[in-house]
Amino acid sequence: MDSLGTHKIAALPALHALSGADNSGSFAGKGKAIWWNAFQEASQDIVTALGNLGASEPPSAETMAAIEKVICKLYVPNTTITTAKDLRWWLFKKKQAQSEKLPPTKAALEQTVIRANYQAMVWNNDIVPLPQLPSPDSFGWKLEDNKWLPVITTLPPAPEAVIQLVKCGCAKERCSSNRCQCRNANLNCTDLCNCCEIGR
Repeated sequence: MDSLGTHKIAALPALHALSGADNSGSFAGKGKAIWWNAFQEASQDIVTALGNLGASEPPSAETMAAIEKVICKLYVPNTTITTAKDLRWWLFKKKQAQSEKLPPTKAALEQTVIRANYQAMVWNNDIVPLPQLPSPDSFGWKLEDNKWLPVITTLPPAPEAVIQLVKCGCAKERCSSNRCQCRNANLNCTDLCNCCEIGR
């Protein structure tokens, strides 16, 4: 443990809470080993942000931004993209990634982080007798039928226009025939279409 250094040791509870604990959920397809690799490569600001989880309520804007960076690295290790919004668009546009392979939206990520923050807060008070903790309803949870349920997100996953987007797969014909979905819908091709990748 000592080889990790004091900053990384302090970040371990938050790392566990974010990467998948009983009360905080997990990221689909991103197990502990993938998280550990991202953590080992994390910059100092990310390690500091993880160490800060559980120390304040709610997490600061700086802490949220740094954690968003490590989430981007979790999905694309060598990326220079630093926001979930930009990474989701890049993966959707360039790789046609399905929804379950995309990182969470910013709104969903914020709920995940504040739940992890609450869990880390609980763990940080484990030696305090009868700790005075705030109600979970301000930390990504809602009470329904006497059960605490996670708030998954506060916004829809994408604008309705994006959800209903038409895109073509004309990789070779460059939309010259009536088989083009965009042409049939009287629409211009966009960056989402395969034909727009030609020559890049």
